[in-house]
Amino acid sequence: MLAFLVNMAQLFEVFIAEWLTRNLPDGYELKRQERLLIESEGNRFLKIDLVIYSVEENSVFCVLDTKYKKQVDDSDLAQITTYAVAKGVKKAFLIYPQELNRNTIYKIGDIHIRTLIFGLDGNLQENGKEFLTHLLKN
Repeated sequence: MLAFLVNMAQLFEVFIAEWLTRNLPDGYELKRQERLLIESEGNRFLKIDLVIYSVEENSVFCVLDTKYKKQVDDSDLAQITTYAVAKGVKKAFLIYPQELNRNTIYKIGDIHIRTLIFGLDGNLQENGKEFLTHLLKN
């Protein structure tokens, strides 16, 4: 039998992206792995996990970064803040598969970073609806 490894962080990101693609209400559009040029001569890019656009306002609604782990690290906050600054948006979300033990709201300048949960236990559709409600109300 051939052994294989599953990259759970990548699988979680793909799952969230697919769920949002199918469940975002009209007026919103999701882009996955959006590239940001950070160095023109070297063609270096950052990739944002997920960006939600408001179609009606023709603007970025928020940036999201999925994290398949149990806690928020300073590097997570720095990463999502960089994405928010680059996209000129004040709403940023770190998405986790389970509840965290720390503060779920951070403010860096005028950028509000929230942690949201998309639980993988139980009914995924119900968990997703709860996740989406919290995402869109903030």
